Amino acid sequence: MGTKLNPGIILWGGAAVNNCHAQLAKDGKSIFIYGIISYSSQPSEFWCSGFMVARADAKTFKLSAPFTYGFGEAFLQSIVEKGGGIKTKKGYSMYNLVPQMLEMDNGDIALIGSANITTGEFSQSAPDMNNRTHMKATTTLNAGPVVVLFPDLKGKAFDYEIIPRRIELYKSASSGSQPIQIVTAPGISNVPAEFIAKSLGNEIVIIYNDNLANLSTSADEKVKVSKKTGDLELAEAFINKEKKLEYRKVINQTDKVRATYFLGDAIPTNSSDIVFPIGKEGQGFSALKTFFTNWCFLEIK
Repeated sequence: MGTKLNPGIILWGGAAVNNCHAQLAKDGKSIFIYGIISYSSQPSEFWCSGFMVARADAKTFKLSAPFTYGFGEAFLQSIVEKGGGIKTKKGYSMYNLVPQMLEMDNGDIALIGSANITTGEFSQSAPDMNNRTHMKATTTLNAGPVVVLFPDLKGKAFDYEIIPRRIELYKSASSGSQPIQIVTAPGISNVPAEFIAKSLGNEIVIIYNDNLANLSTSADEKVKVSKKTGDLELAEAFINKEKKLEYRKVINQTDKVRATYFLGDAIPTNSSDIVFPIGKEGQGFSALKTFFTNWCFLEIK
């Protein structure tokens, strides 16, 4: 006979849960339930206002009261200034993120994500000399910093670190100039926004994509924007046991060889090694294409 489960998570203040996940604790006695929240009538696919954490008993599935952590104005401003959102007349709005959870050896947890959004836009060109126009469709990926959130599991507050980076990539397609114009918005991959996070005791290593100019400057300086995939290199960031960003550095430079690191498809291992696929790109008949894929083995010391 099955076990009756809790019917759902109800949050105070009108908050809705988005990108909700569950993960078994290291001791196997409880289950962490965590997700992004937005203050709207329905979960938002585009914005986030904070996050929530709850625990359930692994045997009875009895759910504890969830704790919610709202993002304040200063936090949102920092994220937006590093490319993870927009500023409007009403204030700062942060792009959504899909969190990953790491549990430290001391029992603390960290939620890690990259604020990003993919948008589409249609426009009409100006008339040419023959008074003909065409339709243009543009798809844009905006990826901001990698954010590391350290919630107090008693529900009081949270610490955080921001790994600065900003990626703005777009693809466009145009229709003909005939009376009936048809154009489809081109697809764009969010692979550049992906990352790998791994705990080492009470410390965290994060593997992600960024450009050399940004990695060469202080984390407090203005972010250098990546405008094309060729700008991106494989980078490493280290969060120490004091929950502070200790360094950022380049792991590998692709030089003139186009490569795509599929960090979101990393394979779990029982060691400190990280394994993920890497695609080599080249010029196809009409566009860039991935010719073959290798496996990358990264040893974390």
